[in-house]
Amino acid sequence: MKRKDIVVLLTLLLGSFANGEDIRDSISKEENQRPRQNIIAPDRHIFGIPYGVSEDEFISKFGKPNGYVQLTKDTAAMIYGQSTAFLFTSGKFDGIRIHRLNILDWRLTREMKVHSTFDNIKWELENGIKARTSRKQVSEILNQDLSDQFRYEYETDTAIVSLQFNSYSGQNPQVSNIMIKRKENQRIEPRALKAFFSAE
Repeated sequence: MKRKDIVVLLTLLLGSFANGEDIRDSISKEENQRPRQNIIAPDRHIFGIPYGVSEDEFISKFGKPNGYVQLTKDTAAMIYGQSTAFLFTSGKFDGIRIHRLNILDWRLTREMKVHSTFDNIKWELENGIKARTSRKQVSEILNQDLSDQFRYEYETDTAIVSLQFNSYSGQNPQVSNIMIKRKENQRIEPRALKAFFSAE
């Protein structure tokens, strides 16, 4: 292992211990409820999960994550399975990263358990873009010329959507990975949170 990799790994681990917490308390092999839908509406919710849900509330619904990474002082990622990371800022849900092959280094991912809910979910944006949508189709949906791009980012009213196209499909690359992050200082809708927790 390279010295740089060791420093990064130790930084991640020590960040948790500095707060007097054992990171293993936040990680589980168990799975809980399933999300109610596979649709992502960047301005309102991800899989029906509204923005603003706390880490503890999220865990109460979906079980403990397979991994937890403190990205910065205020931001963290809860990893569910091999391909999905839910993003939190100041302890509140505000985004997602889905990587078709692996959310972490592929060697680490090989050691991780598959999460039957989130690894197998067939996500779809409300505009019709989904995994394996061709770059040509994305270009038509968004009315943008993406002919030379393998990454494309666009903004909605309250979020930033980043798409990544694979390079293995010859002349017509397809969507392989996605990241959605809510813009800063956006209002949380209390009714959406209440509806989420009152639903069975």
